[in-house]
This record gives sequence, C-alpha cells and structure tokens, in this order.
Amino acid sequence: MEVKEIPLVEIHGTAFNIRVDSEGISQELLDSIREHGVKQPILLRQKDSFYEIVAGARRFAACQKLGLSTIPSVIEAVDDKTAFEVALTENLQRKTLSPFDEAQAFLAYLNNYQWGTITELARKISKSPSYIVNRLKLVELPEKVRQHIFSGERFSVSHADEVLRLAGEPEKMEELARVIVENGLDRDKTREVVELVKDHDISINRAVETVKATSELRERAQLVSDQARRSLIEAEPHKAKRIVEIADEGLRGVAKRLELFPERSQKMEPKFEQLAMWEERGVIPYTIWDFAYRDGYAGDKDFHGNCSPQIVEQCIWRFTEEEELVVDPMAGSGTALDVCRRFNRRCIAYDINPARSDIEEIDSRKMPLDSDTVDMIFIHPPYWNLVSYTTNNDGKPGDLSRAPSLQAYLQMLGEVFTECRRVLRPGKHLCVLIGDLVRDGQFIPLCRGVSNLAEELNFIDCGYAIKLAHGEVSRKKSGVIVAELAYTNNLKISHDLVLFLKKGES
Repeated sequence: MEVKEIPLVEIHGTAFNIRVDSEGISQELLDSIREHGVKQPILLRQKDSFYEIVAGARRFAACQKLGLSTIPSVIEAVDDKTAFEVALTENLQRKTLSPFDEAQAFLAYLNNYQWGTITELARKISKSPSYIVNRLKLVELPEKVRQHIFSGERFSVSHADEVLRLAGEPEKMEELARVIVENGLDRDKTREVVELVKDHDISINRAVETVKATSELRERAQLVSDQARRSLIEAEPHKAKRIVEIADEGLRGVAKRLELFPERSQKMEPKFEQLAMWEERGVIPYTIWDFAYRDGYAGDKDFHGNCSPQIVEQCIWRFTEEEELVVDPMAGSGTALDVCRRFNRRCIAYDINPARSDIEEIDSRKMPLDSDTVDMIFIHPPYWNLVSYTTNNDGKPGDLSRAPSLQAYLQMLGEVFTECRRVLRPGKHLCVLIGDLVRDGQFIPLCRGVSNLAEELNFIDCGYAIKLAHGEVSRKKSGVIVAELAYTNNLKISHDLVLFLKKGES
C-alpha cells in the first residue's frame, strides 16, 4: 500500500456525501492532527484531473481547517458501489450519523442505486438485517418528527418505533414526538401513552397525564414495599434471611430446577437458539399479528384485496432461507414478489390477470414447474365472490372470485392446492391468507372450508396466525356496514387467518 502526500487543492469533495459536516469536526481530532499529523491515510480515487475522497472526509476537513497543504493518502481504483459501502461503514464505525442519516443512506443503497438486498447490505456493513429494517422505518415519519431524531438526546429510535404505531395520523405523530421531548418520556412510558390513545381514543395530553400519575403510584407502591421489608427485618432481625429468601423465591426456584434437571436445560438450548434466530429476523412468535400500518414498499396498497407486506415477511422469515424459491400462485399486485426481492429470496409470481409485467399469466391449477422444487408457497386467494378479478368477457375460467357457488369455489381452490402440493418440496410449507365472509346476512366459513380442504389433500396442519384488521379501507371498498351486520345478528369480521400447511415427507 503506497502512501502519497496529496495537495488538498487537488482533492474535490467525497465520492458519496453521506455526511460531511466541517462544523462538526471535534477539537480532539484537530489537536491530534496539529500535534502528531494525520496518523491514518485517507482513501482517494482518481476522477479525471482531480481526486475524490472515498474514506476520510473528516480528516480532510480537519486538515483544511488547520490550513495544511497536503494530506497522506492511498489511491485506489474503486467503483461507485464499493466507494459507497466504504464511506457508509466508516461513518457507522465512527458514529457520525444520526439514525435518520443512516435510514437515508440505506434507502439510497437499496432503492436509488439498487445495489443489493437488505441482507447483502447488512453483511457489507456488519449490521443485522433487522437493524437496517428498523432504520428504514424512520423514513415514514413526518418531517417535524424527523427533526426531533436529529437531536438524538430525548428522542431515540425506540421512541420512533412507538410513534410509528400512530402511522396514518401525522398530526398525532407530531404531537406525540413533541410531548416525548417535553416530558422526557422513556420508551415504556411512550408505549403506554400510545396504547391509551389507540385503545381508549383519548387525547395525547390526557394519556401523558394518566401515564405519569400511574408511574408515580407504582413508585410509591415500590417504596411502601421496600419500607415494609425493612420494617419486618428490623422487627424480627432473626427472620431477615427468610424474608430475603421469600422475596427472591421465584429466582431461586428457577435456579433449583436447572440444578435438579440439567438435561432439561440442555434440551432447551436448541430452542433458545431458534428463538434467538427468530428475534434476529423479526419473527413474531405469537398467534396474534397486529400490524398498525401497512408498509408501502411492496405491491399496490390501492389494489383490491391487497396483502400487507408484513404478512409475507413473517412467512418467509419463518419458513425459508436466502436464495430459496418462493411461489405466489395468485400474485395480485405483486406484494410477495417485492418482499422476496428485498429479502433475497427467489420468487415466481402467477396470476390469471397480471397487474404487472413481472407476473406471469398462468392459471395456477397447472403451474409450469417441476415436482418437488419449491421451498415455500404464499397464496392469498380471492374471498369467493367478494371482489371480481376478471369479467365474463375475459374468457378466463380459473377466476375463483367468479365461482358460481361456494362448493364450486372450494373445488377450484382444491385443484390449486393439489398443484401446490405437487411442486412443493417434502417438509416445506404452504401459507394461506384467507378470511371468513358475511354475505346477504349469512356467515360463510371460508377459513373452515379451506382448512378442511387442505386436510383432505393430506397437508399437515401446522396452526395459524390471526391477522387483525385496521382502519376503514376494506370496509369502504367492500361496502360492508356494521349496522347491517348487527341487524342480521352477525358480528363485523375484523381479522383474517394465515394458515400454515406442510407437505409431508412421504
């Protein structure tokens, strides 16, 4: 590695201006260079008649501020992608970026330049995929909320996660960010405020007052408990040991069980490893999936019957690895296709009436795939005759939404499931997003019908998740009115099911 002294006047800016703030140069860096010089050369690349900084923008800015004429440099031929990765990694290591700066840089890498997937970027910068996903969520915050993030003192990324639960209500999001800063709320108190606002429809200010009062009561109760404990020990010091033992009984019980049954502890290790992997990926380990908002990066939110990207994410994170093949036999607006691309899964998407050029026009009762070749199938079939996806003039007999009866619908869906079972590898999963209906005052148990159908086709039932519905969008599109449901003695259906079905090994 050859180090050269390059005149500062021959160096024109950075390859990628992720963040170069000459006003933010620390006095420590200036003093170090003044006394010892630049210890670590900066990295440059040749650009026509000048040089461009790849790594070392802060050292360069410090030398400018000190009035130096040259700077020790290493010159390498670096392409744009590598230059961006090097600059981003350096800023992350030196912690010179705000969380929102990071989000903007990640977004540029993934979307603007389309240099790779989240997984690939995570590997390049030595971060976890979930770290990048959580940063990208910050882009969805209103501008006024982002300004609080820049300060980084009383408003953190964890606060932003809670504010995002009010997505779709920018005024409330801005008000919540303001009260977080003004009241110094930590994440737990912020979460309590959001839950009060969402569950009880009260104002943010009233929710904050309630949470603060509750917190004071908790502290007082803890103080009373501590005082009682001290009083007991003072009154009966000979029982002090027993009093402490009772207080710590839960922890001692766990420790004793591990001592008595070490083999159980050993058997739990793989389970803990699995849970750790799920946590790293962001997998929800519960049957209730409650997404307060729909991520907008995949599919078309205005497409009739669109699927939330988070549902597909949960399925592929749980049942697939990178580069494995996912098939969506009823692709709609292409949500599964976009999610798989982002998370480095191969995906083939079919539909009888494609909405995009990258979706193949195929009747999914006969897919052009070899048997035992697919690692997971995600399917979101029409909810029978709720919304029609073709017309009588299209001449496409594979449209389940136009089935003349529920029996005909289930028969057609059975043909699709049979084909899904053929192409799936043994031990791999079919994930089905489906919901029940109320039509003409009658409850139609689609979920039960689909579950029974899968059992008849020898799929192994691996349970389900309940995906809660939010907002009024689907209700307005479908025309369902709660008052009419109550009149016919039915309940408004506010959830869908995600069925997990596995193809047996034999």
